[in-house]
Amino acid sequence: MMKNKQIGTLVAAGAVLASLAWMLSGPQPKKAAWMGSKLLPKLAINAVDEIRIATGSDTVRVVRTENGWVLPERYNYPANFETVKQFMIKLADLKIGQVVKANDAQRQKMGFSSDSVVNLTLKAGANEIVTLAMGATRQTQGAQASPYGSIPDGRYVAIKGDPAVYLIGDAMNEASAQPSRWLDTALLDITPEDVSTITLENPEDGIIVLRRDDQGKVDFDPADAATPFDESKAYGLSGALNYLSFQEVADPSLDDAALGFATARTFTLKTKAGIRYQLRVSDRIGESSERYIRIKATADQPAAAATADGGDDTAKKEADKTLAAKADELNKRFAPWTYKIASYKADTLVSTRESLIKKPDPAPAEAAETTTTTEGIPHE
Repeated sequence: MMKNKQIGTLVAAGAVLASLAWMLSGPQPKKAAWMGSKLLPKLAINAVDEIRIATGSDTVRVVRTENGWVLPERYNYPANFETVKQFMIKLADLKIGQVVKANDAQRQKMGFSSDSVVNLTLKAGANEIVTLAMGATRQTQGAQASPYGSIPDGRYVAIKGDPAVYLIGDAMNEASAQPSRWLDTALLDITPEDVSTITLENPEDGIIVLRRDDQGKVDFDPADAATPFDESKAYGLSGALNYLSFQEVADPSLDDAALGFATARTFTLKTKAGIRYQLRVSDRIGESSERYIRIKATADQPAAAATADGGDDTAKKEADKTLAAKADELNKRFAPWTYKIASYKADTLVSTRESLIKKPDPAPAEAAETTTTTEGIPHE
């Protein structure tokens, strides 16, 4: 029978070998019991007043104010609340896939020493709640890899004040330091079916009026009926404010001359419901085809009411009041801002009369000769 002293020696030797094997094998799970548990179990998302994300030379802050979430680096323009909400919910639900013990060299390989590391700080007032460093993403491997290449399925994360490195099961691409990721870029969404009239004004043509009838046909105003309208332009004009969004907001301190509004053009669209949207459109921005716009809303008489005889005066007053309230709400939202929009939208807003006139069909080619000659002898 093996003596107790021999057993103790073997146990000690085994422990040393196991410890050595662990150290030589590189990063290993620190505590398997943590797998699947939340990375930030005590995070109270409703207490967060500020999200700060920095990567390389880029930094963005999203701050809660009495008027909602805004971006200080974009002149306190409103953030997209749904984007903020979903980001916070996802952050609070992050799960630990592995807890890793890593030295400085290993941390560097995990992306914590590069310019691509993402530093995320959450604050409640002036107090820091938590700061995360998000390193490299882990790529999908083995049978789960995409035929189009590896796709990130996890990321190495370190928590400030915690020596461990955590592998989470999400690449967290939402943690972006680009302001455009957080801005509420939607402006207007007016469908072609809602359009009543469109008016364009520019230095070359003066005023151009287009009308859209109940069948959806767009044409020049009857006063301009002699001018043939290019029907291929109808959808673009009617849908000019459909899914209209912006790319960037301009500095509110810049004047008209700096933003190219000294020779502004105007695009005005009236809806059947009775709201008139007037967009002032700047010159092109630099060498691009992008332009700035400013939006103003006006309550007008609905197209249907304009042709109605009689009717309940009380109901009309209430309808007018509702329209005026909607216009006021829109102006409170748009009035302080100048927006940069994409060229494909801007080009439609500055359409000229020449671009809207239907070009005549090309003249038919002259009939080919029915006879040819060979060596001077005619043949049929």
